[in-house]
Amino acid sequence: MKKPEILVIDDEAEVGTFFEFYFKEEKGYPVDVANSGIAARAFLSEKSYDLALVDLKLPDTDGITLLKEIKESNPACEVIIMTGYSTIKSAVEAMKLGAFDYIDKPFDELDELDNLLDLALQSINNKQQFISDELKKLASEFSIIMADDSPLKEVLLLGKKSGQPQSFRFD
Repeated sequence: MKKPEILVIDDEAEVGTFFEFYFKEEKGYPVDVANSGIAARAFLSEKSYDLALVDLKLPDTDGITLLKEIKESNPACEVIIMTGYSTIKSAVEAMKLGAFDYIDKPFDELDELDNLLDLALQSINNKQQFISDELKKLASEFSIIMADDSPLKEVLLLGKKSGQPQSFRFD
């Protein structure tokens, strides 16, 4: 199982530093930190993330807009909206758009934050395991043997998404 790729988007340097330490040092996960919408979009154009922690208010955009963009390009990415300006309206909108959760800053209860992040990471691991199991089952249907890091997995996944293939031809 691959380690989840994590993106933190927050204009407060302390928040980025906190999560960078938390994910890299405490959990051993790769993490990128962006301090604006422009920087976040640059990271998002380079790679796919499994978890994104997104500040609701950024200098050049807002978290709801970024949530929409992330979910459009990568629906499997779990997104947690963070804000110091919580409103019921923004919370409801974020959840309707597929946010995993919506949390208030500052993070007074670090145990609650830790539990939430563990839940998000567990959800990611469950999805990865499900996809891996489905691909193994699909590969065995066609007598395909492949390694865990085989690029053929992407081909099978695309075939599965487009509908159950009747057969594979390699001419």
